[in-house]
Amino acid sequence: MSLVVFLASGCATTTRFTAADTAAVDRLLGFIGERLEVAPAVARIKWNTKAPIEDRLRERQIIDDVARRTNEYGLNSAIAASFLRGQIEASKTVQNALHAEWTASTQPAFTEVADLDRDLRPVLDRLTAMMLRALADTLPVIQQHGGRNLLDGRYKTTLARSPGGETAVRQAVAPLQRLSR
Repeated sequence: MSLVVFLASGCATTTRFTAADTAAVDRLLGFIGERLEVAPAVARIKWNTKAPIEDRLRERQIIDDVARRTNEYGLNSAIAASFLRGQIEASKTVQNALHAEWTASTQPAFTEVADLDRDLRPVLDRLTAMMLRALADTLPVIQQHGGRNLLDGRYKTTLARSPGGETAVRQAVAPLQRLSR
């Protein structure tokens, strides 16, 4: 009888994630992957223009804008800002790695690059909005007991081939891991 009680109590604490839960996590991870895919194009622009990879003023503007708009996503501003900082750091990791590679190989200026303001920033702005909506949907899932295991299993598969490799992916996912259980 005590074995039955023990087994039943263990089952009561085990979280079973639904297909919808997994889809919410995958959706957010997909947007993270899309954002990482934009980083090489940004790196090429900065390579050609010799612009610094880090632009603290622009980063602050983006994070402040997100913090002002978190109510429309149903998010805490600190959580949204931390999440977005992780995405920015991951993008810079991709860009720094590429610039190091290009410096070592004496890469000349690229002949065809996108326009940062016209082509890429609108994509990044759209992704930011989509990511924040997806973050609001994903938080209740990853904050459940076992959510960290679900997140870790899904990101290792979903983001395995992302630019910047494991380092950039870890930076992008780290804010989610800190929020998960």
